[in-house]
Amino acid sequence: MPQKAQFLLQLAQAAARETRQQAALPQVAVNVWDTLTGSHAPPLQQQPGSGSRAQHKEEQQRSVAASAAASDRLSSGLGLLHISKSLAGQDAAPHHYPAHLLAQAHLAGSHWGQHPHLTGSIAADTAALYDTSSHTQHQQQLAGLPRHPAAALPGLSGGLGPLQSCLPLRPAAPGLGSLDANNRSGSSGSLGPGGMRKPRYNNSISLNKQIMNTHSARELHTIVRSKGAGFDFFNISSAIARVPKLVGPAGGVQNDSTAKALVDDLASLMASNINTFDARGLANSAWAFGKLKYAPNQKLPQLIAAAAITKMDAFSAQNLSNLLWSFVYLHHRDEALMAAVAKKVVSKVTEFKPQELANVVWAFASMDHYEPHLMDVVGARALALVDQFKEQELSNVVWAFAKLHHYEQGLFAHLLAAVKAKLPHFLPQGVSNIAWALATAGHRDEPLFEQLLAHCLSDIGSYDVQGLSNLLWACATLGHRDPTFLQAVLQECTARIERMSSQNLSNALWACAALGHADSRMLGTWAEAVLHKLDMFEPQGLSNTAWAFAKLGFSSPVLFEALAEAALGKLDAFTAQGLSNTAWAYATMGHYHPALVQQLAEQVARQVSAFNAQNCSMSAWAFATLRHYHPALFDALLEQLAAQLPAGVEPQNIANSLWAFARAGHPLGVHTEPLVAAAKALLPQMNQQELCNTAWALGVLGQLDRDTWQQFCNCLRNVQGLTPEGVHQAFHAQLMLHSQLAREAGVPLAPLPAEQLPTLPEPLHSHAHYMWLTSAVDVHISKLQADVSAALLVAGIPNSMEWLTDDGLFSIDIAFQVDGQPVAVEVDGSHHYTNSTPHIPLSEVLVRRRLLQDRGWKVVNIGYLDWEMLPDDQQTKAAALLQLVASELGPNTNWQQWVESPNDGGIRMPAFTWGDPLTSSIWGPAGGQA
Repeated sequence: MPQKAQFLLQLAQAAARETRQQAALPQVAVNVWDTLTGSHAPPLQQQPGSGSRAQHKEEQQRSVAASAAASDRLSSGLGLLHISKSLAGQDAAPHHYPAHLLAQAHLAGSHWGQHPHLTGSIAADTAALYDTSSHTQHQQQLAGLPRHPAAALPGLSGGLGPLQSCLPLRPAAPGLGSLDANNRSGSSGSLGPGGMRKPRYNNSISLNKQIMNTHSARELHTIVRSKGAGFDFFNISSAIARVPKLVGPAGGVQNDSTAKALVDDLASLMASNINTFDARGLANSAWAFGKLKYAPNQKLPQLIAAAAITKMDAFSAQNLSNLLWSFVYLHHRDEALMAAVAKKVVSKVTEFKPQELANVVWAFASMDHYEPHLMDVVGARALALVDQFKEQELSNVVWAFAKLHHYEQGLFAHLLAAVKAKLPHFLPQGVSNIAWALATAGHRDEPLFEQLLAHCLSDIGSYDVQGLSNLLWACATLGHRDPTFLQAVLQECTARIERMSSQNLSNALWACAALGHADSRMLGTWAEAVLHKLDMFEPQGLSNTAWAFAKLGFSSPVLFEALAEAALGKLDAFTAQGLSNTAWAYATMGHYHPALVQQLAEQVARQVSAFNAQNCSMSAWAFATLRHYHPALFDALLEQLAAQLPAGVEPQNIANSLWAFARAGHPLGVHTEPLVAAAKALLPQMNQQELCNTAWALGVLGQLDRDTWQQFCNCLRNVQGLTPEGVHQAFHAQLMLHSQLAREAGVPLAPLPAEQLPTLPEPLHSHAHYMWLTSAVDVHISKLQADVSAALLVAGIPNSMEWLTDDGLFSIDIAFQVDGQPVAVEVDGSHHYTNSTPHIPLSEVLVRRRLLQDRGWKVVNIGYLDWEMLPDDQQTKAAALLQLVASELGPNTNWQQWVESPNDGGIRMPAFTWGDPLTSSIWGPAGGQA
């Protein structure tokens, strides 16, 4: 019987050559050979949704029957032509058995002369097949092409201002989930380039039978330990391919010490004999390690990749598919191998079946390796095969093209038409992957997307939490708000919250925030889940989670403290978008975490060259809002923003950046002219909040002139729904403009005629003026303010708190007069200063000081740090405070006389002649206080 099988191999190989089938051995002959030798090739693995078990079993039965029929015909002396015709209809994929197997058969005792039906010409052809000197290998070392940089992210709004936000960087691609190996092929021996050792045929076959008859990892390990030294590459690859069947699902190796030891030993044997492996042996061994999702270390994948490159010409389509598939699960990305495989796939793309093609493009996408020419060629081949793709294959192809951002509308339209036709048969992961792909590619097909959501709702319990979170993410990215679907999926996810990974949680939360779905009970449950899994969050997940909770207004100091602590050790891995989103989140929630904000500032300064205008705007706004100021940080953001002005910057980014620089009191320097010019040019495109932010900022920075004010007022007439904060900002800008005009004219503010002072358009001006007056008398006296006032009284200086200026527009913290001059003591609490050190006053303090001075007041600022540095003793503190005030007023102040205070303990204090503290005031003290 062995001789009959050997002769059949020789005969079939010659027949294949005669019929120009590239020495492909028909499956009939392979089945006979495998049955006799025990070297069973792993069967073609069906992915979920790619075929039924009954179909597969039926194919196996047909193959066995055909094998038996072929053996009978051979025994009866059937001629070569008849055999060729009988095998021509074989549906199964041909197996490429290299020439050395025929050589092995010849060495085992099978001679051409023993077979009378073999003609001389056929014998000559067959003899040529095992002339190994004519078999050459070409090494292809190709550098991988760089990944094409992503364009502007779809779905992102303009910058991020005090009242607005944007969507963050979209989350990572769906994980591998239940995707499995698409193709398996068995190991076969072959001779490599000249000089390789030929397997000892009879012993190799015997060992292979023993390997294939094992029923446990322990049994196989015993054979490997006792006889492994005599294994050839054929035995090694057979043993490796046997392991996944013995240890069960992925992860079994790590949990089974015997299985782990077995795989480690086999990996060592493979590494030692790597140069003797043929293409199929390399592919099948890699497939087995990929199936196990385990390799002892990254050295073995490196060796496999290097060996595969040298034998690339010998790889079949199925071999390439298996090899690439395995490297995804081994987490090994080899640029040289990927480039070589890409070139090989392009050259023989017509040989790829739908499943093999889908696996190849899926692997390239999973390893994030972008080869534009490959994708073009594969896309054309996919169009030709579109009707032959099974559901899983379709979803893999569509997902891969989207993942690599290789989007061509015509290709997507054809692929998605096939998806629609087969959608009822799609498995959950296929549905979620198609939805994810549509969102990633920005391909809008509302009817299909709604069908995908309906398909999910019809069987939502079958979806895993990753699929559900991906569907939520897709809805948010496409801006598709379906309340029924959203509520159903969130309820399902909440019920299975313990199964959600960190990425699932961050994706789903991001989607809720993007779609504006805030459910306090759900958010509370999800916040607890986040706290329990914080150690597993990736940098992007942390930034998206913080952004989502802030966007949804979920205030939890415990949560934001924990998120900050988790982010501290990972900030160097944050993207520009992640850094700006995180800063925005903490600023929005008003949660100042000193260590986090400081490290964020340092990281922003390092990565600022990667920031776009939106990132600059968001970051500047966030740090200004958090009152965290360092000149170098703001200089870097200003420089980067100014560099992008020629390419065009969105109105919101300009408005919010100017607001941030103004609030922090950071000068624009050499960038003043281009930034101010850009702001003026963009005023007509701004909404009401952006207009008010810009006008206020220009006023603070001293860049608001009559022409700009008139343009601002004209634009305000065209917007609706000005918020109270916007009204306040607009009127404040008007006050700053009036002071600026007075200073430019070199005259006091009060005498300027009203017609020379431009105002807001009516009725907005009257409304804003009334609101400002109302806020001036709606005051709160702080403890610090009261303490300073009391100390001045102890020092002998009568004073009034919250005294209104003559125009009633400002309420002064503490007012008195000396030598006929009104003096305003402004008591500034910590919120008027930066949180960062050194603690310097914010621009609002300096602007208020300027506006009061223009109204004829001498201004003394007493900050909370000044107060804390004064002595504790009441009398001593009063004396020190008075000296501080005197030094601020300057040496030219005419103190009328010095008297001995009855309770000063010998300290001489100035005394004053008082009538009413402020006789010039026509309004009197705010709130009626004398």
